Amino acid sequence: MIRQSVVSTAGLLLVCVCALSARAEGDAGRVVNVSAGDTLTIQFAGRLRATVRLADIAAPRKDQPYGSQSRRSLAELCGGKTATVEEQGADAEGQLAGRVMCAGINANGEQVRRGMAWVDRRHAAPSSALFRLEADAREHRRGLWRRRRPVAPWVWHKRR
Repeated sequence: MIRQSVVSTAGLLLVCVCALSARAEGDAGRVVNVSAGDTLTIQFAGRLRATVRLADIAAPRKDQPYGSQSRRSLAELCGGKTATVEEQGADAEGQLAGRVMCAGINANGEQVRRGMAWVDRRHAAPSSALFRLEADAREHRRGLWRRRRPVAPWVWHKRR
């Protein structure tokens, strides 16, 4: 009885270690879902899936102006493509956050460059290149910057 319990526990630990190593930084997977302009799901080896929030950016919420356009933009950029994640910890909700490369393109930066997301000033390093991309999108009035006064999602959320 004790031996069976030890074997079962060891087996469970082995499964957990394998699952974590399958999602190790730099491992490639396929994007199987895009739920928002800054959130996608990647399927790694086997059945392991990870929902990843694009670090240091914040896309409009679904019920916010440009929310659906932002999601479509990320789906066009990453949907069904091979992606890698450079993990950067977890977001406020405990979800995996990282820099995502889809088919060789930095999805975090591209969403900001297209005007489909803000730089999340609460988390991005002050020296981040994302700020230059956002300034350029704003200057050229791309995406959400076409609006007179776009409302950042963290402000939108507080108003709701």
